[in-house]
Amino acid sequence: IVQGAIAYAKKFGFQPPSNIAEGLGLVDGVAPEAPPFPFGKNGQPFYTQQPGDDDDFVETVLAKLEIKPGPGNFAYQLDESGEDWLDGEEAEEAAEEE
Repeated sequence: IVQGAIAYAKKFGFQPPSNIAEGLGLVDGVAPEAPPFPFGKNGQPFYTQQPGDDDDFVETVLAKLEIKPGPGNFAYQLDESGEDWLDGEEAEEAAEEE
């Protein structure tokens, strides 16, 4: 799952943290297999803002997703309550309104 998540994130320009080797050492020698589920949500990348994700970090993530997979092809949630959840089409409309 971890190796699959890393590969999925790399497709969209995200790199794992520099200390990932420490964690991957725990599964050293285990052959990677395809996870039994797709990554993302409804076939698209999905970003959920976490505590500690400041505005600059959020903007960086969303800017990368605007490039690849592109507008309307990802979804995100900007707070823990889920009230600001926008799918790709809604996100694109909200960006046009700003």
